[in-house]
Amino acid sequence: MKDRYKLLISNLKSDIYEDIKTKLNELNIDVTMIKDDKEALRFIKDEKPDVLLIDSAEDDMKSLDLMRKGRLLDPEIEVLFLTTKNREKKIKDLRPEENFEYMVKPVTPLELYSGIKKGIIKKQRIQEYLKLCIIDVTTTAYNEAYFRMRLAEEVIRAERYKKIFSLIMFNMINFNDLLDEYGVEHADKLLKSLFMFLSKYTRETDILARLHRDIFGILLPETNLSGAILAAERIRNLLFDNKIKVESNNFLIQLNFGITVYLHSEDSPNSLLEKSNFALMEANKNRESTIYIVDQM
Repeated sequence: MKDRYKLLISNLKSDIYEDIKTKLNELNIDVTMIKDDKEALRFIKDEKPDVLLIDSAEDDMKSLDLMRKGRLLDPEIEVLFLTTKNREKKIKDLRPEENFEYMVKPVTPLELYSGIKKGIIKKQRIQEYLKLCIIDVTTTAYNEAYFRMRLAEEVIRAERYKKIFSLIMFNMINFNDLLDEYGVEHADKLLKSLFMFLSKYTRETDILARLHRDIFGILLPETNLSGAILAAERIRNLLFDNKIKVESNNFLIQLNFGITVYLHSEDSPNSLLEKSNFALMEANKNRESTIYIVDQM
């Protein structure tokens, strides 16, 4: 759950907002008021507000246009309309298709506050659900389903814009020994500690995910083979220099790495995963930390 939320208000009279300003602050909501639609769209694109509140009393079509363009920039934004009684039917008829909430003016400060709060709570629930869909429960890393989705997107982007990217798979050399000695619960804690440690040293654009048991993957956009090798070597060196702590135990973790690079349009998400997995299996034939590279198969 986010620490603070963002509310964008378009065309609302400032006096009613002043009456609920304190209550919104108590909900950890940062409020921005913008009258110009172009400025509002720029704000949506750059700041990704959680809720968009539009006073549509003067021009329904203009307000609907703002909502639709805003949702093109951020499909997850929650929208709350303020409308008048004589315009309610039109807005109400559009609601099922357009998926927004509305309130009929005049509204009291308490009613407006409740409407905004409802939008924030809805956004929270959607975020919590999405998190469950894409996060590995044991480690809090991204899960395999999300990794595959992002890999497919990256293949499309690379083909369209003639970009390159790399894929790294890695696992722990001695994971089975640790599992036998310490048990499943302790091993799961170790995997989580490993992820938390490595996540501090990956780029914001990289996707680090748990794929299976002790196997993790890193998707590195716009990274060539030499860049991927450097990334793997950096992780290996960091783990040589830093033990991973789980409760009262400190573990020296050694990893094996399999690397492949997207080179041409014949590469599919599945073929890239197969190449990386093949490279990792080859690396696993060694008892010492190994980086195995495959770029053509």
